[in-house]
Amino acid sequence: MTSPDETVCAADEPGLSGAHPVAPQRLKKRPEFLAVQKGQRFHAGPFSLQGLCRDDRNGPRFGLTVTRQTGNSVERNRIRRRLREILRLRDAGARPDFDYVIVARPSALSLPFDRLAHELHQSIAGLHAGKGRKGGPRDRRASSAGRMSSDTKDQAPAS
Repeated sequence: MTSPDETVCAADEPGLSGAHPVAPQRLKKRPEFLAVQKGQRFHAGPFSLQGLCRDDRNGPRFGLTVTRQTGNSVERNRIRRRLREILRLRDAGARPDFDYVIVARPSALSLPFDRLAHELHQSIAGLHAGKGRKGGPRDRRASSAGRMSSDTKDQAPAS
């Protein structure tokens, strides 16, 4: 029996210590997402993973991106909830000095939960193993504007 001076909390109860894992920190602002876009990328089936090393070691931060091309709002929100739950429940192998952005694809909705978690863990491991490519936005218009097609080279200039 406890005395009136003692307080009982849920963590002191048997079997309840550490019952709820802590959710990781989130990327919330557009400049944070744009900064991560310049880092490394790793492509998997249900999503693309982008990662960027930062100076502090306050724990990994994650951002989720699910575009309209992925589906309607119900499907997009369901994908976000599944990914957030994976990040909350499982150790994904993320480094404490990294920011990550997960760009989801439609297949993230249909994969079993365990398989989706495994793919995320493998993607983070692949990103850190150097299997991804260097990121940065690709400007296809700039590279194709400087080139002329063979058809336009052969034509005489109009007078």
